[in-house]
Amino acid sequence: LADDGVIDFIPEYVNDVVGSIIGVDPSFLIGMSLRNDCPVSLRVGIGDTIARAYTTGEARESEFQVDRSSGDVIWLRVQAVPYSKGVGVVVRDVTERRRREAELAAYREQLEGMVKARTAKLKRSEAEFRSVVESARDIMGIVDENHNYLFVNEAARSSRQETIIGRRAGSWVLESHHEAFHNEIDKVFETSEERRLEVPVEWSDGSVRWMDCRFSPVSSGGPGVEAVTVISRDVTEQREAQEQIRELNRDLEQRVEDRIAEIRALIDTSRRLAALMDEDDILNTVTETLLSVIPGALGVAIWSRESGGSPYGLLRFDGTERTDPASDVLDPDGRIMEHVTGRADSGSAVLITADDDATELTGLTQLDSCRRALATKISDARGLELIVAVAIDEESTAVDDRSRSFIDSVAAQAAVAVNNARLFREIRAVSVRLLHVQENERRDVAHELHDQVGGLLTSLQFLLQASKPEEEAGSAAIAEARQMVKTLMEEVRSLTLTLRPALLDDFGLVPALEGLISRHRKQGALDVDLDVDFDRNRRFPADVETAVYRVVQEALTNVIRHAETGTATVELSISDDRLEARIHDDGKGFDVDRAVTRSRSMGVRGMIERVELLEGRARIDTHPGQGTRVQFHVPLHPNGRAPS
Repeated sequence: LADDGVIDFIPEYVNDVVGSIIGVDPSFLIGMSLRNDCPVSLRVGIGDTIARAYTTGEARESEFQVDRSSGDVIWLRVQAVPYSKGVGVVVRDVTERRRREAELAAYREQLEGMVKARTAKLKRSEAEFRSVVESARDIMGIVDENHNYLFVNEAARSSRQETIIGRRAGSWVLESHHEAFHNEIDKVFETSEERRLEVPVEWSDGSVRWMDCRFSPVSSGGPGVEAVTVISRDVTEQREAQEQIRELNRDLEQRVEDRIAEIRALIDTSRRLAALMDEDDILNTVTETLLSVIPGALGVAIWSRESGGSPYGLLRFDGTERTDPASDVLDPDGRIMEHVTGRADSGSAVLITADDDATELTGLTQLDSCRRALATKISDARGLELIVAVAIDEESTAVDDRSRSFIDSVAAQAAVAVNNARLFREIRAVSVRLLHVQENERRDVAHELHDQVGGLLTSLQFLLQASKPEEEAGSAAIAEARQMVKTLMEEVRSLTLTLRPALLDDFGLVPALEGLISRHRKQGALDVDLDVDFDRNRRFPADVETAVYRVVQEALTNVIRHAETGTATVELSISDDRLEARIHDDGKGFDVDRAVTRSRSMGVRGMIERVELLEGRARIDTHPGQGTRVQFHVPLHPNGRAPS
């Protein structure tokens, strides 16, 4: 605030850009009084803008001319923003923009002159326009604000064969669209914007046609819309074509969805079949898939035979009225089989109808309406021939190539899965026989050790006890020999029990496990708690007792060797006609995947294989440092055998 009461401003900071714009050294401006030291153009332009921003407390801006030190004149735009200690100022050179604005103003004036000239030209061509409109094939008309026709072309007059001028527009539009038609005209008058609408109209011959109506404003240059042009084009054929395209698209989309569903079903079936090793489960999966995917499927029959001319045997039947009938009931005359084997190549489905064999195909479903069956035959490299037949409802849609391809694919997968299941069953049977041989050999070796070697050691012990050496050195040798014989007898007894404990054959599973646990406890190797929730004297099939004993034996051996703990728990229970066992400890645990995949680690894999050979399941839960829990269960009557 100067002495005379007028506010002055002193620049505290100026960047290089301001100096370059004004044409002076920025340092020259620092500390300079805007009131006393600045040129008049700067003082008036910048100073006044800063003063207004400071006094009002609001941002201000202005544009003004400045004479640069170089002699040229530039336009500056100044923005002033007040803050607590003064005012911040942004200066921009807008000379170029002002120059362009001046050029645009001159160009605008030039354009206005051109528009006036063009308007005059348009008026002169009005007659030509009318000629074009009259010759157009589209129906054209002009309506006033009351929606009455002021003008219509020849196409409109010929289409109605009546006087149109002065009548209300849209009188031939069907009543369902009459209101929408007039609403579009009103909106053009209100907004001066073009509109478009498709409406059905009644043609002069009584037919209904669809018209694409375009509504455009008409103005002579004054305010508002004076009239509206209505141009209507017949799009009936176009709409019909579009509807056909939409219908084709819907049909295509449905076909794609159906195909995707079939592919997903095939993938799902393939995954499920790959994981199954039981033939009944495989046939159930195939049947469920065919019934759920093939349109109109009522029942499924599956036959098989080994190549070489042997008769076909029925593997599976699933219909709506009967289950598991004999093959001669399903196909009493053998005609379905004849059609499939005689007409269809391997992997190529054939549709069998009542007309083909002059008989109802009711054998597949016991339904009078069943007169069709889709069947296929698959022959694989291993000699298995599989026939799959699907009974189809007479009222269902026509059997297409997708259904034929689907049944061929499923049948091919079924043949592979059935072959694998049979091969797995054979391998499992061989493995079971090998285990039986191994256990018998163990029993025989154990008996030989007990009867022969054990008897000889007992005799040797009696001889040593009866000996009376005369010298002291001989007495010490005989005492050492007696101790060695005793140790050897204990080792033989332990080896005999390990090979095949007599308790398992004579008294059953639980007494044998109690003997095993007792030996571990006496040896100080492991303290085991045995928890049994059924009669401890209960006997089970020999295969079950042997498998459970061997798995528990191996699990406890692993605890002793690797777990670094002194305690473990064994639990036995019966649930859902199966024997369940759990062995757990609080030891250091291990990596299951690594143990199973190691070539020398036969213990873990052996436990799992023993259980699975009896159609059981095993699971090992463990992690390093978190203990181990071995769980498994086996059916009480494996392979469907009744208890002996």
